[in-house]
Amino acid sequence: MSPATRCPVAIGPPRPSLCTEAFTANRKLVQRLWREEGPWVPARRLKRRRLGISTVPAERLVATHRNHLRGLDLLFDATSDGRPIKVLSMCDEYARECAGGHVARSITADDVARILDQAAAVRRAPEFIRCDNGPGSGASPQVPSSAARSR
Repeated sequence: MSPATRCPVAIGPPRPSLCTEAFTANRKLVQRLWREEGPWVPARRLKRRRLGISTVPAERLVATHRNHLRGLDLLFDATSDGRPIKVLSMCDEYARECAGGHVARSITADDVARILDQAAAVRRAPEFIRCDNGPGSGASPQVPSSAARSR
């Protein structure tokens, strides 16, 4: 195939209609047509409705008093030299105040348990803890550290 007859690479959706045996187009022609026609955006697909009953309750737990519900979140960022950094933030959801936090290059599940124990020593332990299912929240199941100490 000569350069004038081969399909341009990374041009977008109109490309298949232009790359037929009867029509030969070089890269500049396709780019000009693309520029004149504008980008083609496919219609948004409707969200598929799920069948069955949800195992998760529809209502979210709402904090009613201090130390009732604490939210945990792990944030990921990088320093100017490109090395990763992790931030654990802990928030009392009723008072909307910071209940604790930690910044480190690595935060393991053991570190999270230790930080929760330190926050419980300063404040009362929360009745519930809410955290997201992000990439940093996965760990093997563990016995809570306060229960492990009592053995």
